[in-house]
Amino acid sequence: MEPILTALYILIGILAGTAINIAVEWRKAKQHDARLIRGCIRELKLNIDRVELNLAWLDDYRKAVATDSPSLFLKWFSLTTMLSTVTNQLLNSGVLYDRLTFEEMHKLQGFFSAHSQAAEQRINDQAAKQRDNFNKSLAGQEIAFWETRWREQRDNLNAVVSALKKSTIT
Repeated sequence: MEPILTALYILIGILAGTAINIAVEWRKAKQHDARLIRGCIRELKLNIDRVELNLAWLDDYRKAVATDSPSLFLKWFSLTTMLSTVTNQLLNSGVLYDRLTFEEMHKLQGFFSAHSQAAEQRINDQAAKQRDNFNKSLAGQEIAFWETRWREQRDNLNAVVSALKKSTIT
């Protein structure tokens, strides 16, 4: 009877050790995901700050247009300097798909697709053309377009950040 009990104790020890190992690894994975989510939130907040900077520059551009002197505006709107390393890592691992709704994922994807080299070139070409060939009405329309677009993107990123913050609480 004693060899059977010994074997049973060994089996229970192996099962307990395996359960503890699984629990520890699960906890480590959750902590790693939470750390990445915090990094993603910081990254998105830096992107929001970059959008805010572009909006401030757009206001400077509006003032230059209002005074009929767009040639004085010499700043470069940088849309391709947005950070996305951690966000892309979380997308590739599927963590963001678990944390965000379809609508929030759509907002995030829309932000990154709107900040392309082509969009950056477009707005800066528009500003350059206004310096060379000023059309106040067209410049006002272009400013209104970019302002609306960037405010919407900023608001979308803020919504995603809020959703990610809520997802780390639960």
